[in-house]
Amino acid sequence: MLLFEEKVTQNRTAFIARVKQLAKTFNANPNWFMALFNSETGGTFKADTYNRSGSGAVGLIQFMPRTAQDLGATTSFLASLSNVAQLDWVEKYIRRQLANIGLMAIKDYDDLYLLVFYPVAVGKPDAYTIPLSGIGYRQNAGIDVNKDGVITVADFKAFIRSKIPVGELSGFTTRFRYGKQVFFGLLSIGIITVIYFYYNAKKAIF
Repeated sequence: MLLFEEKVTQNRTAFIARVKQLAKTFNANPNWFMALFNSETGGTFKADTYNRSGSGAVGLIQFMPRTAQDLGATTSFLASLSNVAQLDWVEKYIRRQLANIGLMAIKDYDDLYLLVFYPVAVGKPDAYTIPLSGIGYRQNAGIDVNKDGVITVADFKAFIRSKIPVGELSGFTTRFRYGKQVFFGLLSIGIITVIYFYYNAKKAIF
């Protein structure tokens, strides 16, 4: 069972299957997407969830009106979709943002969420300041963890990680994502093979 799966009240089976497919496409942990959608929709996982601050953003990743336009859609159109259908637009958005910043893959949950919140900050050091001011800052003031009037990458990471159950946190920072089990399986086979040939070579000598 995926993280927060019990909160999905619409099209749960199809939605979870599509999330897993989306995660596999980007070699990511499906729980990263579930945590992202949980945070952005306030736990509704609904495609027509509008931002409460009045920004006009809507949906699973809170598509802004300009973002929707850049994708060839409108927020009203995206809001009219099912949560499953809107995942196609989430995939389209992520592909475009990765291409825009010259990356091929998503490293961890922080990168995934930054792709949605402020793509330019992906890969930047923790001290990097996300340049929000005026209404932009006020709408996101909750992210300013130390309340110093600026939002840094470190603030952002602390904020989004605070919404993850403590027992799940290790899976949100690992570099080995969807293929973690495969990697360690192959590593184990490699070690066993080396030991096998070592002892056989030793027997041949003596």
